[in-house]
Amino acid sequence: MATNTFLPPIMKAWTFSQPGTHRQVLSQTTVPTPNLPTGDEVLIKIEYAGLSFGDLKTMGLIPSFLRTKNSVPGTDYAGVIIAKGPLAPSKFEIGTEVFGTLETDSKRHGTGALCEYICLSTSSNNIVAPVPSNMTLQEAGAVAIGGLMAMLICKNGGIKEDCGIRMLVHGSSGQCGTAFIQVAKAMGAKEIVATCSTPNFDMVKRLGADVTIDYRKEAPFSEYLAKEYGDRKFDIIVDTVGAQDVYTHSPAFLKDDCVYVNIGDYTNGLFRTVFHWFVNLYWPQWLGGTPRRFIMFGPWETPKVIDPLTKLMADGKIKPVIERTVAFDQVLEGYDVVATKRTRGKVMVKVASS
Repeated sequence: MATNTFLPPIMKAWTFSQPGTHRQVLSQTTVPTPNLPTGDEVLIKIEYAGLSFGDLKTMGLIPSFLRTKNSVPGTDYAGVIIAKGPLAPSKFEIGTEVFGTLETDSKRHGTGALCEYICLSTSSNNIVAPVPSNMTLQEAGAVAIGGLMAMLICKNGGIKEDCGIRMLVHGSSGQCGTAFIQVAKAMGAKEIVATCSTPNFDMVKRLGADVTIDYRKEAPFSEYLAKEYGDRKFDIIVDTVGAQDVYTHSPAFLKDDCVYVNIGDYTNGLFRTVFHWFVNLYWPQWLGGTPRRFIMFGPWETPKVIDPLTKLMADGKIKPVIERTVAFDQVLEGYDVVATKRTRGKVMVKVASS
């Protein structure tokens, strides 16, 4: 069933067609507005979109022949349903405020959230979820990808309710770190040791961290961890930075048979990241491999964790951390901030003009 709301034939969007930095390849233009939804699809007027470092990697690394021309970046969004297909679930009525993320394959098809309208299937790996009543659209959109990654860390790392475990969160002030600390606290973590820069100590402690460390002041950091936590090792380490040295030396401060979860991007580029990923997963201990289980993943299987995330949001146990919100025509400036890897939480874009 469609709404009678007038849909313009074209809409504003940010697009790119060649690989490069956001300043080199991204521009604001107009593209055709999506068709009205069919089947289980919903058409969403996007109010807010989130910017992430993953967008910059997509722009810089994926060759043109592997995606469509005029690709739209952006993975997470919040908006209002303005039309729905006849098979869309009843919870998605016209006028429902929703938030979510786009499936990984959307990058190849050039579909993104930095545009005015988007049409999504409700049975695919796209996330479309009603905004909890205690949150605004902006707040829900700011939680989306960080919250989903936090839930996936729990799923892949074996963190369950009332876990009572001690953990290190390396890189705790970005969109994923701030979300995971809150989720870990809600799951009953006994102690959360979090790393960040000194100006972010108070914020991270308010979110639930028990101990904060400025890892740049405690170099070499792996030696510091071995000295401080060698006699009281962690049950799990969550790394949002991609610190190979920390993993290599983790037996000195991570318990036997425990897990090192990495969702960070190694600072030396894609090929070094792939190399470390392969070595950490498959290099045998008898050839010098690190004797700790290594897990690395991206935002996959997200539909399986959206319901528990939404419940935490509705219960007030996870709240957004927003670095800043920029206007739609300030997207390049927003990505400038994201590119520093020094954000406090999420950078948001106000898409709708009214």
